[in-house]
Amino acid sequence: MDFLASQEGGVFLDSPTSTRNHLTRVEVERERSKADKVTWFTHNEFLWRSGASFIWFIFLLPGISVLYMTLVLVSIKHPIAWITDVFSKIFSFWDLFIFISTFGIIVTPIFLLNINICSVEVKTGYNRLSFVQSFFTIKQLSHLTFCILTGSIAIHWLTSFTYIEYGIFTHNCSTLYNGRQFLCFNEMTLFLHVFGGFLGIVYSFLYFKEKHHHIKFPVVQQERIFRVKACLLPSFWRAVVISLRSIQIVYPVYFFFGSFAKEVVRWLTGLNHDRQLSRLDSLHGLLDLSLFWFCFTSGIVIAYIWLLTNKLFIIFCIKVFRFPIQSTFTEDTDQSLPVVMKCQNVSLLKYLAFNDLCQLSQFSSKRRKQIFSLSIPGGRPLNWLWISDECLTLLNDLKERLTVHNNNHGMSRVIRTTDTLAKTPTRSFRDINQSSVKRTANSVRSHTTSEMSTSGSKTLRHTLTGHHSSGRRSSENIDNQQDHKVSMSEKLKQIPLVEYLVEKVDELEMEDLFFDVQLQIWAAEGLSRLVAASFTEDVFGVVQKTLPFILTSLLELLQAVELYLKRPLDQELLYRKRHPSEIRKTVNVLRDSLRCSVYRITETFQQHLSDIELSSGNKEFLASFLKFQE
Repeated sequence: MDFLASQEGGVFLDSPTSTRNHLTRVEVERERSKADKVTWFTHNEFLWRSGASFIWFIFLLPGISVLYMTLVLVSIKHPIAWITDVFSKIFSFWDLFIFISTFGIIVTPIFLLNINICSVEVKTGYNRLSFVQSFFTIKQLSHLTFCILTGSIAIHWLTSFTYIEYGIFTHNCSTLYNGRQFLCFNEMTLFLHVFGGFLGIVYSFLYFKEKHHHIKFPVVQQERIFRVKACLLPSFWRAVVISLRSIQIVYPVYFFFGSFAKEVVRWLTGLNHDRQLSRLDSLHGLLDLSLFWFCFTSGIVIAYIWLLTNKLFIIFCIKVFRFPIQSTFTEDTDQSLPVVMKCQNVSLLKYLAFNDLCQLSQFSSKRRKQIFSLSIPGGRPLNWLWISDECLTLLNDLKERLTVHNNNHGMSRVIRTTDTLAKTPTRSFRDINQSSVKRTANSVRSHTTSEMSTSGSKTLRHTLTGHHSSGRRSSENIDNQQDHKVSMSEKLKQIPLVEYLVEKVDELEMEDLFFDVQLQIWAAEGLSRLVAASFTEDVFGVVQKTLPFILTSLLELLQAVELYLKRPLDQELLYRKRHPSEIRKTVNVLRDSLRCSVYRITETFQQHLSDIELSSGNKEFLASFLKFQE
């Protein structure tokens, strides 16, 4: 598409008004904004998926309410009364309706935040300081605030179904003051609100720490119903862990600071605590088993609802979408696969396009033939050129990032300072440019001065000399300022805490380097399968012209990935290598995908690859695949 745009760049500006009805598709796309091109997805498809996930959550709420009633009303000593109470609550349709309506309203803000926060590409930086800073952005803080509010409100509403006395903020004092009855505040209610707030804090922290907002595409495609069934039980156990962690935090905090919270409530409301009742900021008060069980079960249900809304939203986002290879009408051009693959402002749409490319390259012979077909009119393989160009661009971009990183890592093994390494290439390049500019300027000035001196123009020579000296002073001042900044940063890094925060972390650096690794996996698999299928399905031979570029990109990227994974590690990173993290496993999947892609091409073409023009290094590396030595 970019190639055609460069060829036909001046048609729209130079053509008269009478010929504008003959605009090509590229010119029509150019005059439209990027936001308009994805309106069909953001305003239609994406909204439908989001609404469908919320409707599925509403359908699951009756089952969650039955689970909650069963857990919170449990009574081992009186099982018959327990079963009777559970069935009476279940068949009380008004209570069930209130439960569904309440949680549907309370979860709506969290659901809307999930829509804005969830992303297919998550970047947290390459050191601990940037990782900590990622928790204090506007989205993260708003998510934390709404989790605290909804957690406190939700646990207050749950008391109306089981323990009504916990939800009443005031009650009559046990003792009379001057013969009069006064109101006292209920400390149980205060404790439950504090627990709901801490439950929201724990959930929000784990939400970003464990990257629940990261939309990950599965390896095996399944129907939605099977994915929903698969996430129900793990989400429940995760909710149990979140509830227990919240209890572990709330109980010690309230034990030490409960009196301060009660003083704040008394100062705001003017109500006192009933002295005849046991205080909850004491060991005797906190050992109330009924209060513990209510907090534990309520925390499970609230966290479970939060987790389910997020899981359902991600399940509907990763649903496979089939894009048309080529559009018949101009209005549908933005929905075609070659155009969507170049989308930059909506990452989810681009991921869906590459996922569809990987699927069709393996399972759809009809759509593969559409990619290999020629355009009408023109007779050019536009579909294949656009798709292969975008895939090769992704592969080459990652190869360049890995090449720069591998070179920098090799230099860091010599100078032993990673932080200095990050600035050394840029500073040396800048110094080289400045020195070359200075030498060029000095030679020009000296040559001009000599000519002026021979002609007797001494005034001009002094003027040039004055400009030269002033320019040299300004450049020296800039260099001194840069050296001062570098020395200050080096002094700050000598502080242990600062050094710990700014030190590069291998896993974070790997996540920052391979933030879009899933696209490279799909691009390599899709290209290799299309190339292998072209041996029998490509009637016009459109793939063979780009085969050298595809092999070069695959081989060079594979070498860069293997060099990155084989780089020498420090002693503290050897344990992580033996117990790889999720991102390291994904990088290993990329390496295996690249190997399988090259083998897929060599198995198909075999002896025909000897006629392809490749560099000597790539030919040797390709020969090892032909001999099955890799």
